[in-house]
Amino acid sequence: MARRPSTGKKLSKSLLKLKKAVWKYREKLLEGTVAAIDPSCISGKGGSKPAYALFKKGKFVEQGILDVDYHPLLAIRLQGIAACVREYLDTKVDLLVIEDTPYVPIRTKAQAAKTGKTYMNAKTIASLKQAIGAIKGALTYGKPVIDVNPLCWYAIAKQQGWAITKEDSDDARLIGMTVMQVLAECMAGAPAVSRRKKKDE
Repeated sequence: MARRPSTGKKLSKSLLKLKKAVWKYREKLLEGTVAAIDPSCISGKGGSKPAYALFKKGKFVEQGILDVDYHPLLAIRLQGIAACVREYLDTKVDLLVIEDTPYVPIRTKAQAAKTGKTYMNAKTIASLKQAIGAIKGALTYGKPVIDVNPLCWYAIAKQQGWAITKEDSDDARLIGMTVMQVLAECMAGAPAVSRRKKKDE
């Protein structure tokens, strides 16, 4: 059986992909209006909802929640999410930045319990993937999207000393800040996340 890539390899690969996307859309990031979204499939009453953060010309200006009502049918919730994005964000922004949920859990149940972070099973990941698709599909045809692996923004937020909370809108802001940080470091020729030296180096 093939071994899964280590977290370090996954992070390096995801960062490289992110750098390429950020550099490709650098003009829109620097001169336009960008919405960063922390997606949610609204899986229960009182649970998380999709959150957004707006950046204008590379500067953070606003964050909030897309207030979509809960419905027991996922299809109806997805329609509500798409309608909300079209109404409140699509006409305002030139580019979308969104957290791209991995296809497999990024941590085990034991790791989640130990760290206090969220564990998502396959069913939750599948629903969240559909929510991400609904958000992207709600945009005007041709509007660019940058996907951000959660490993990337967690790593950069920790390195930069940014506070990581469990608030959805705060996560959306950090996702956007991560993209702006990667762009700034690409322009300066510096690595987005410094490599830690091994003890024996």
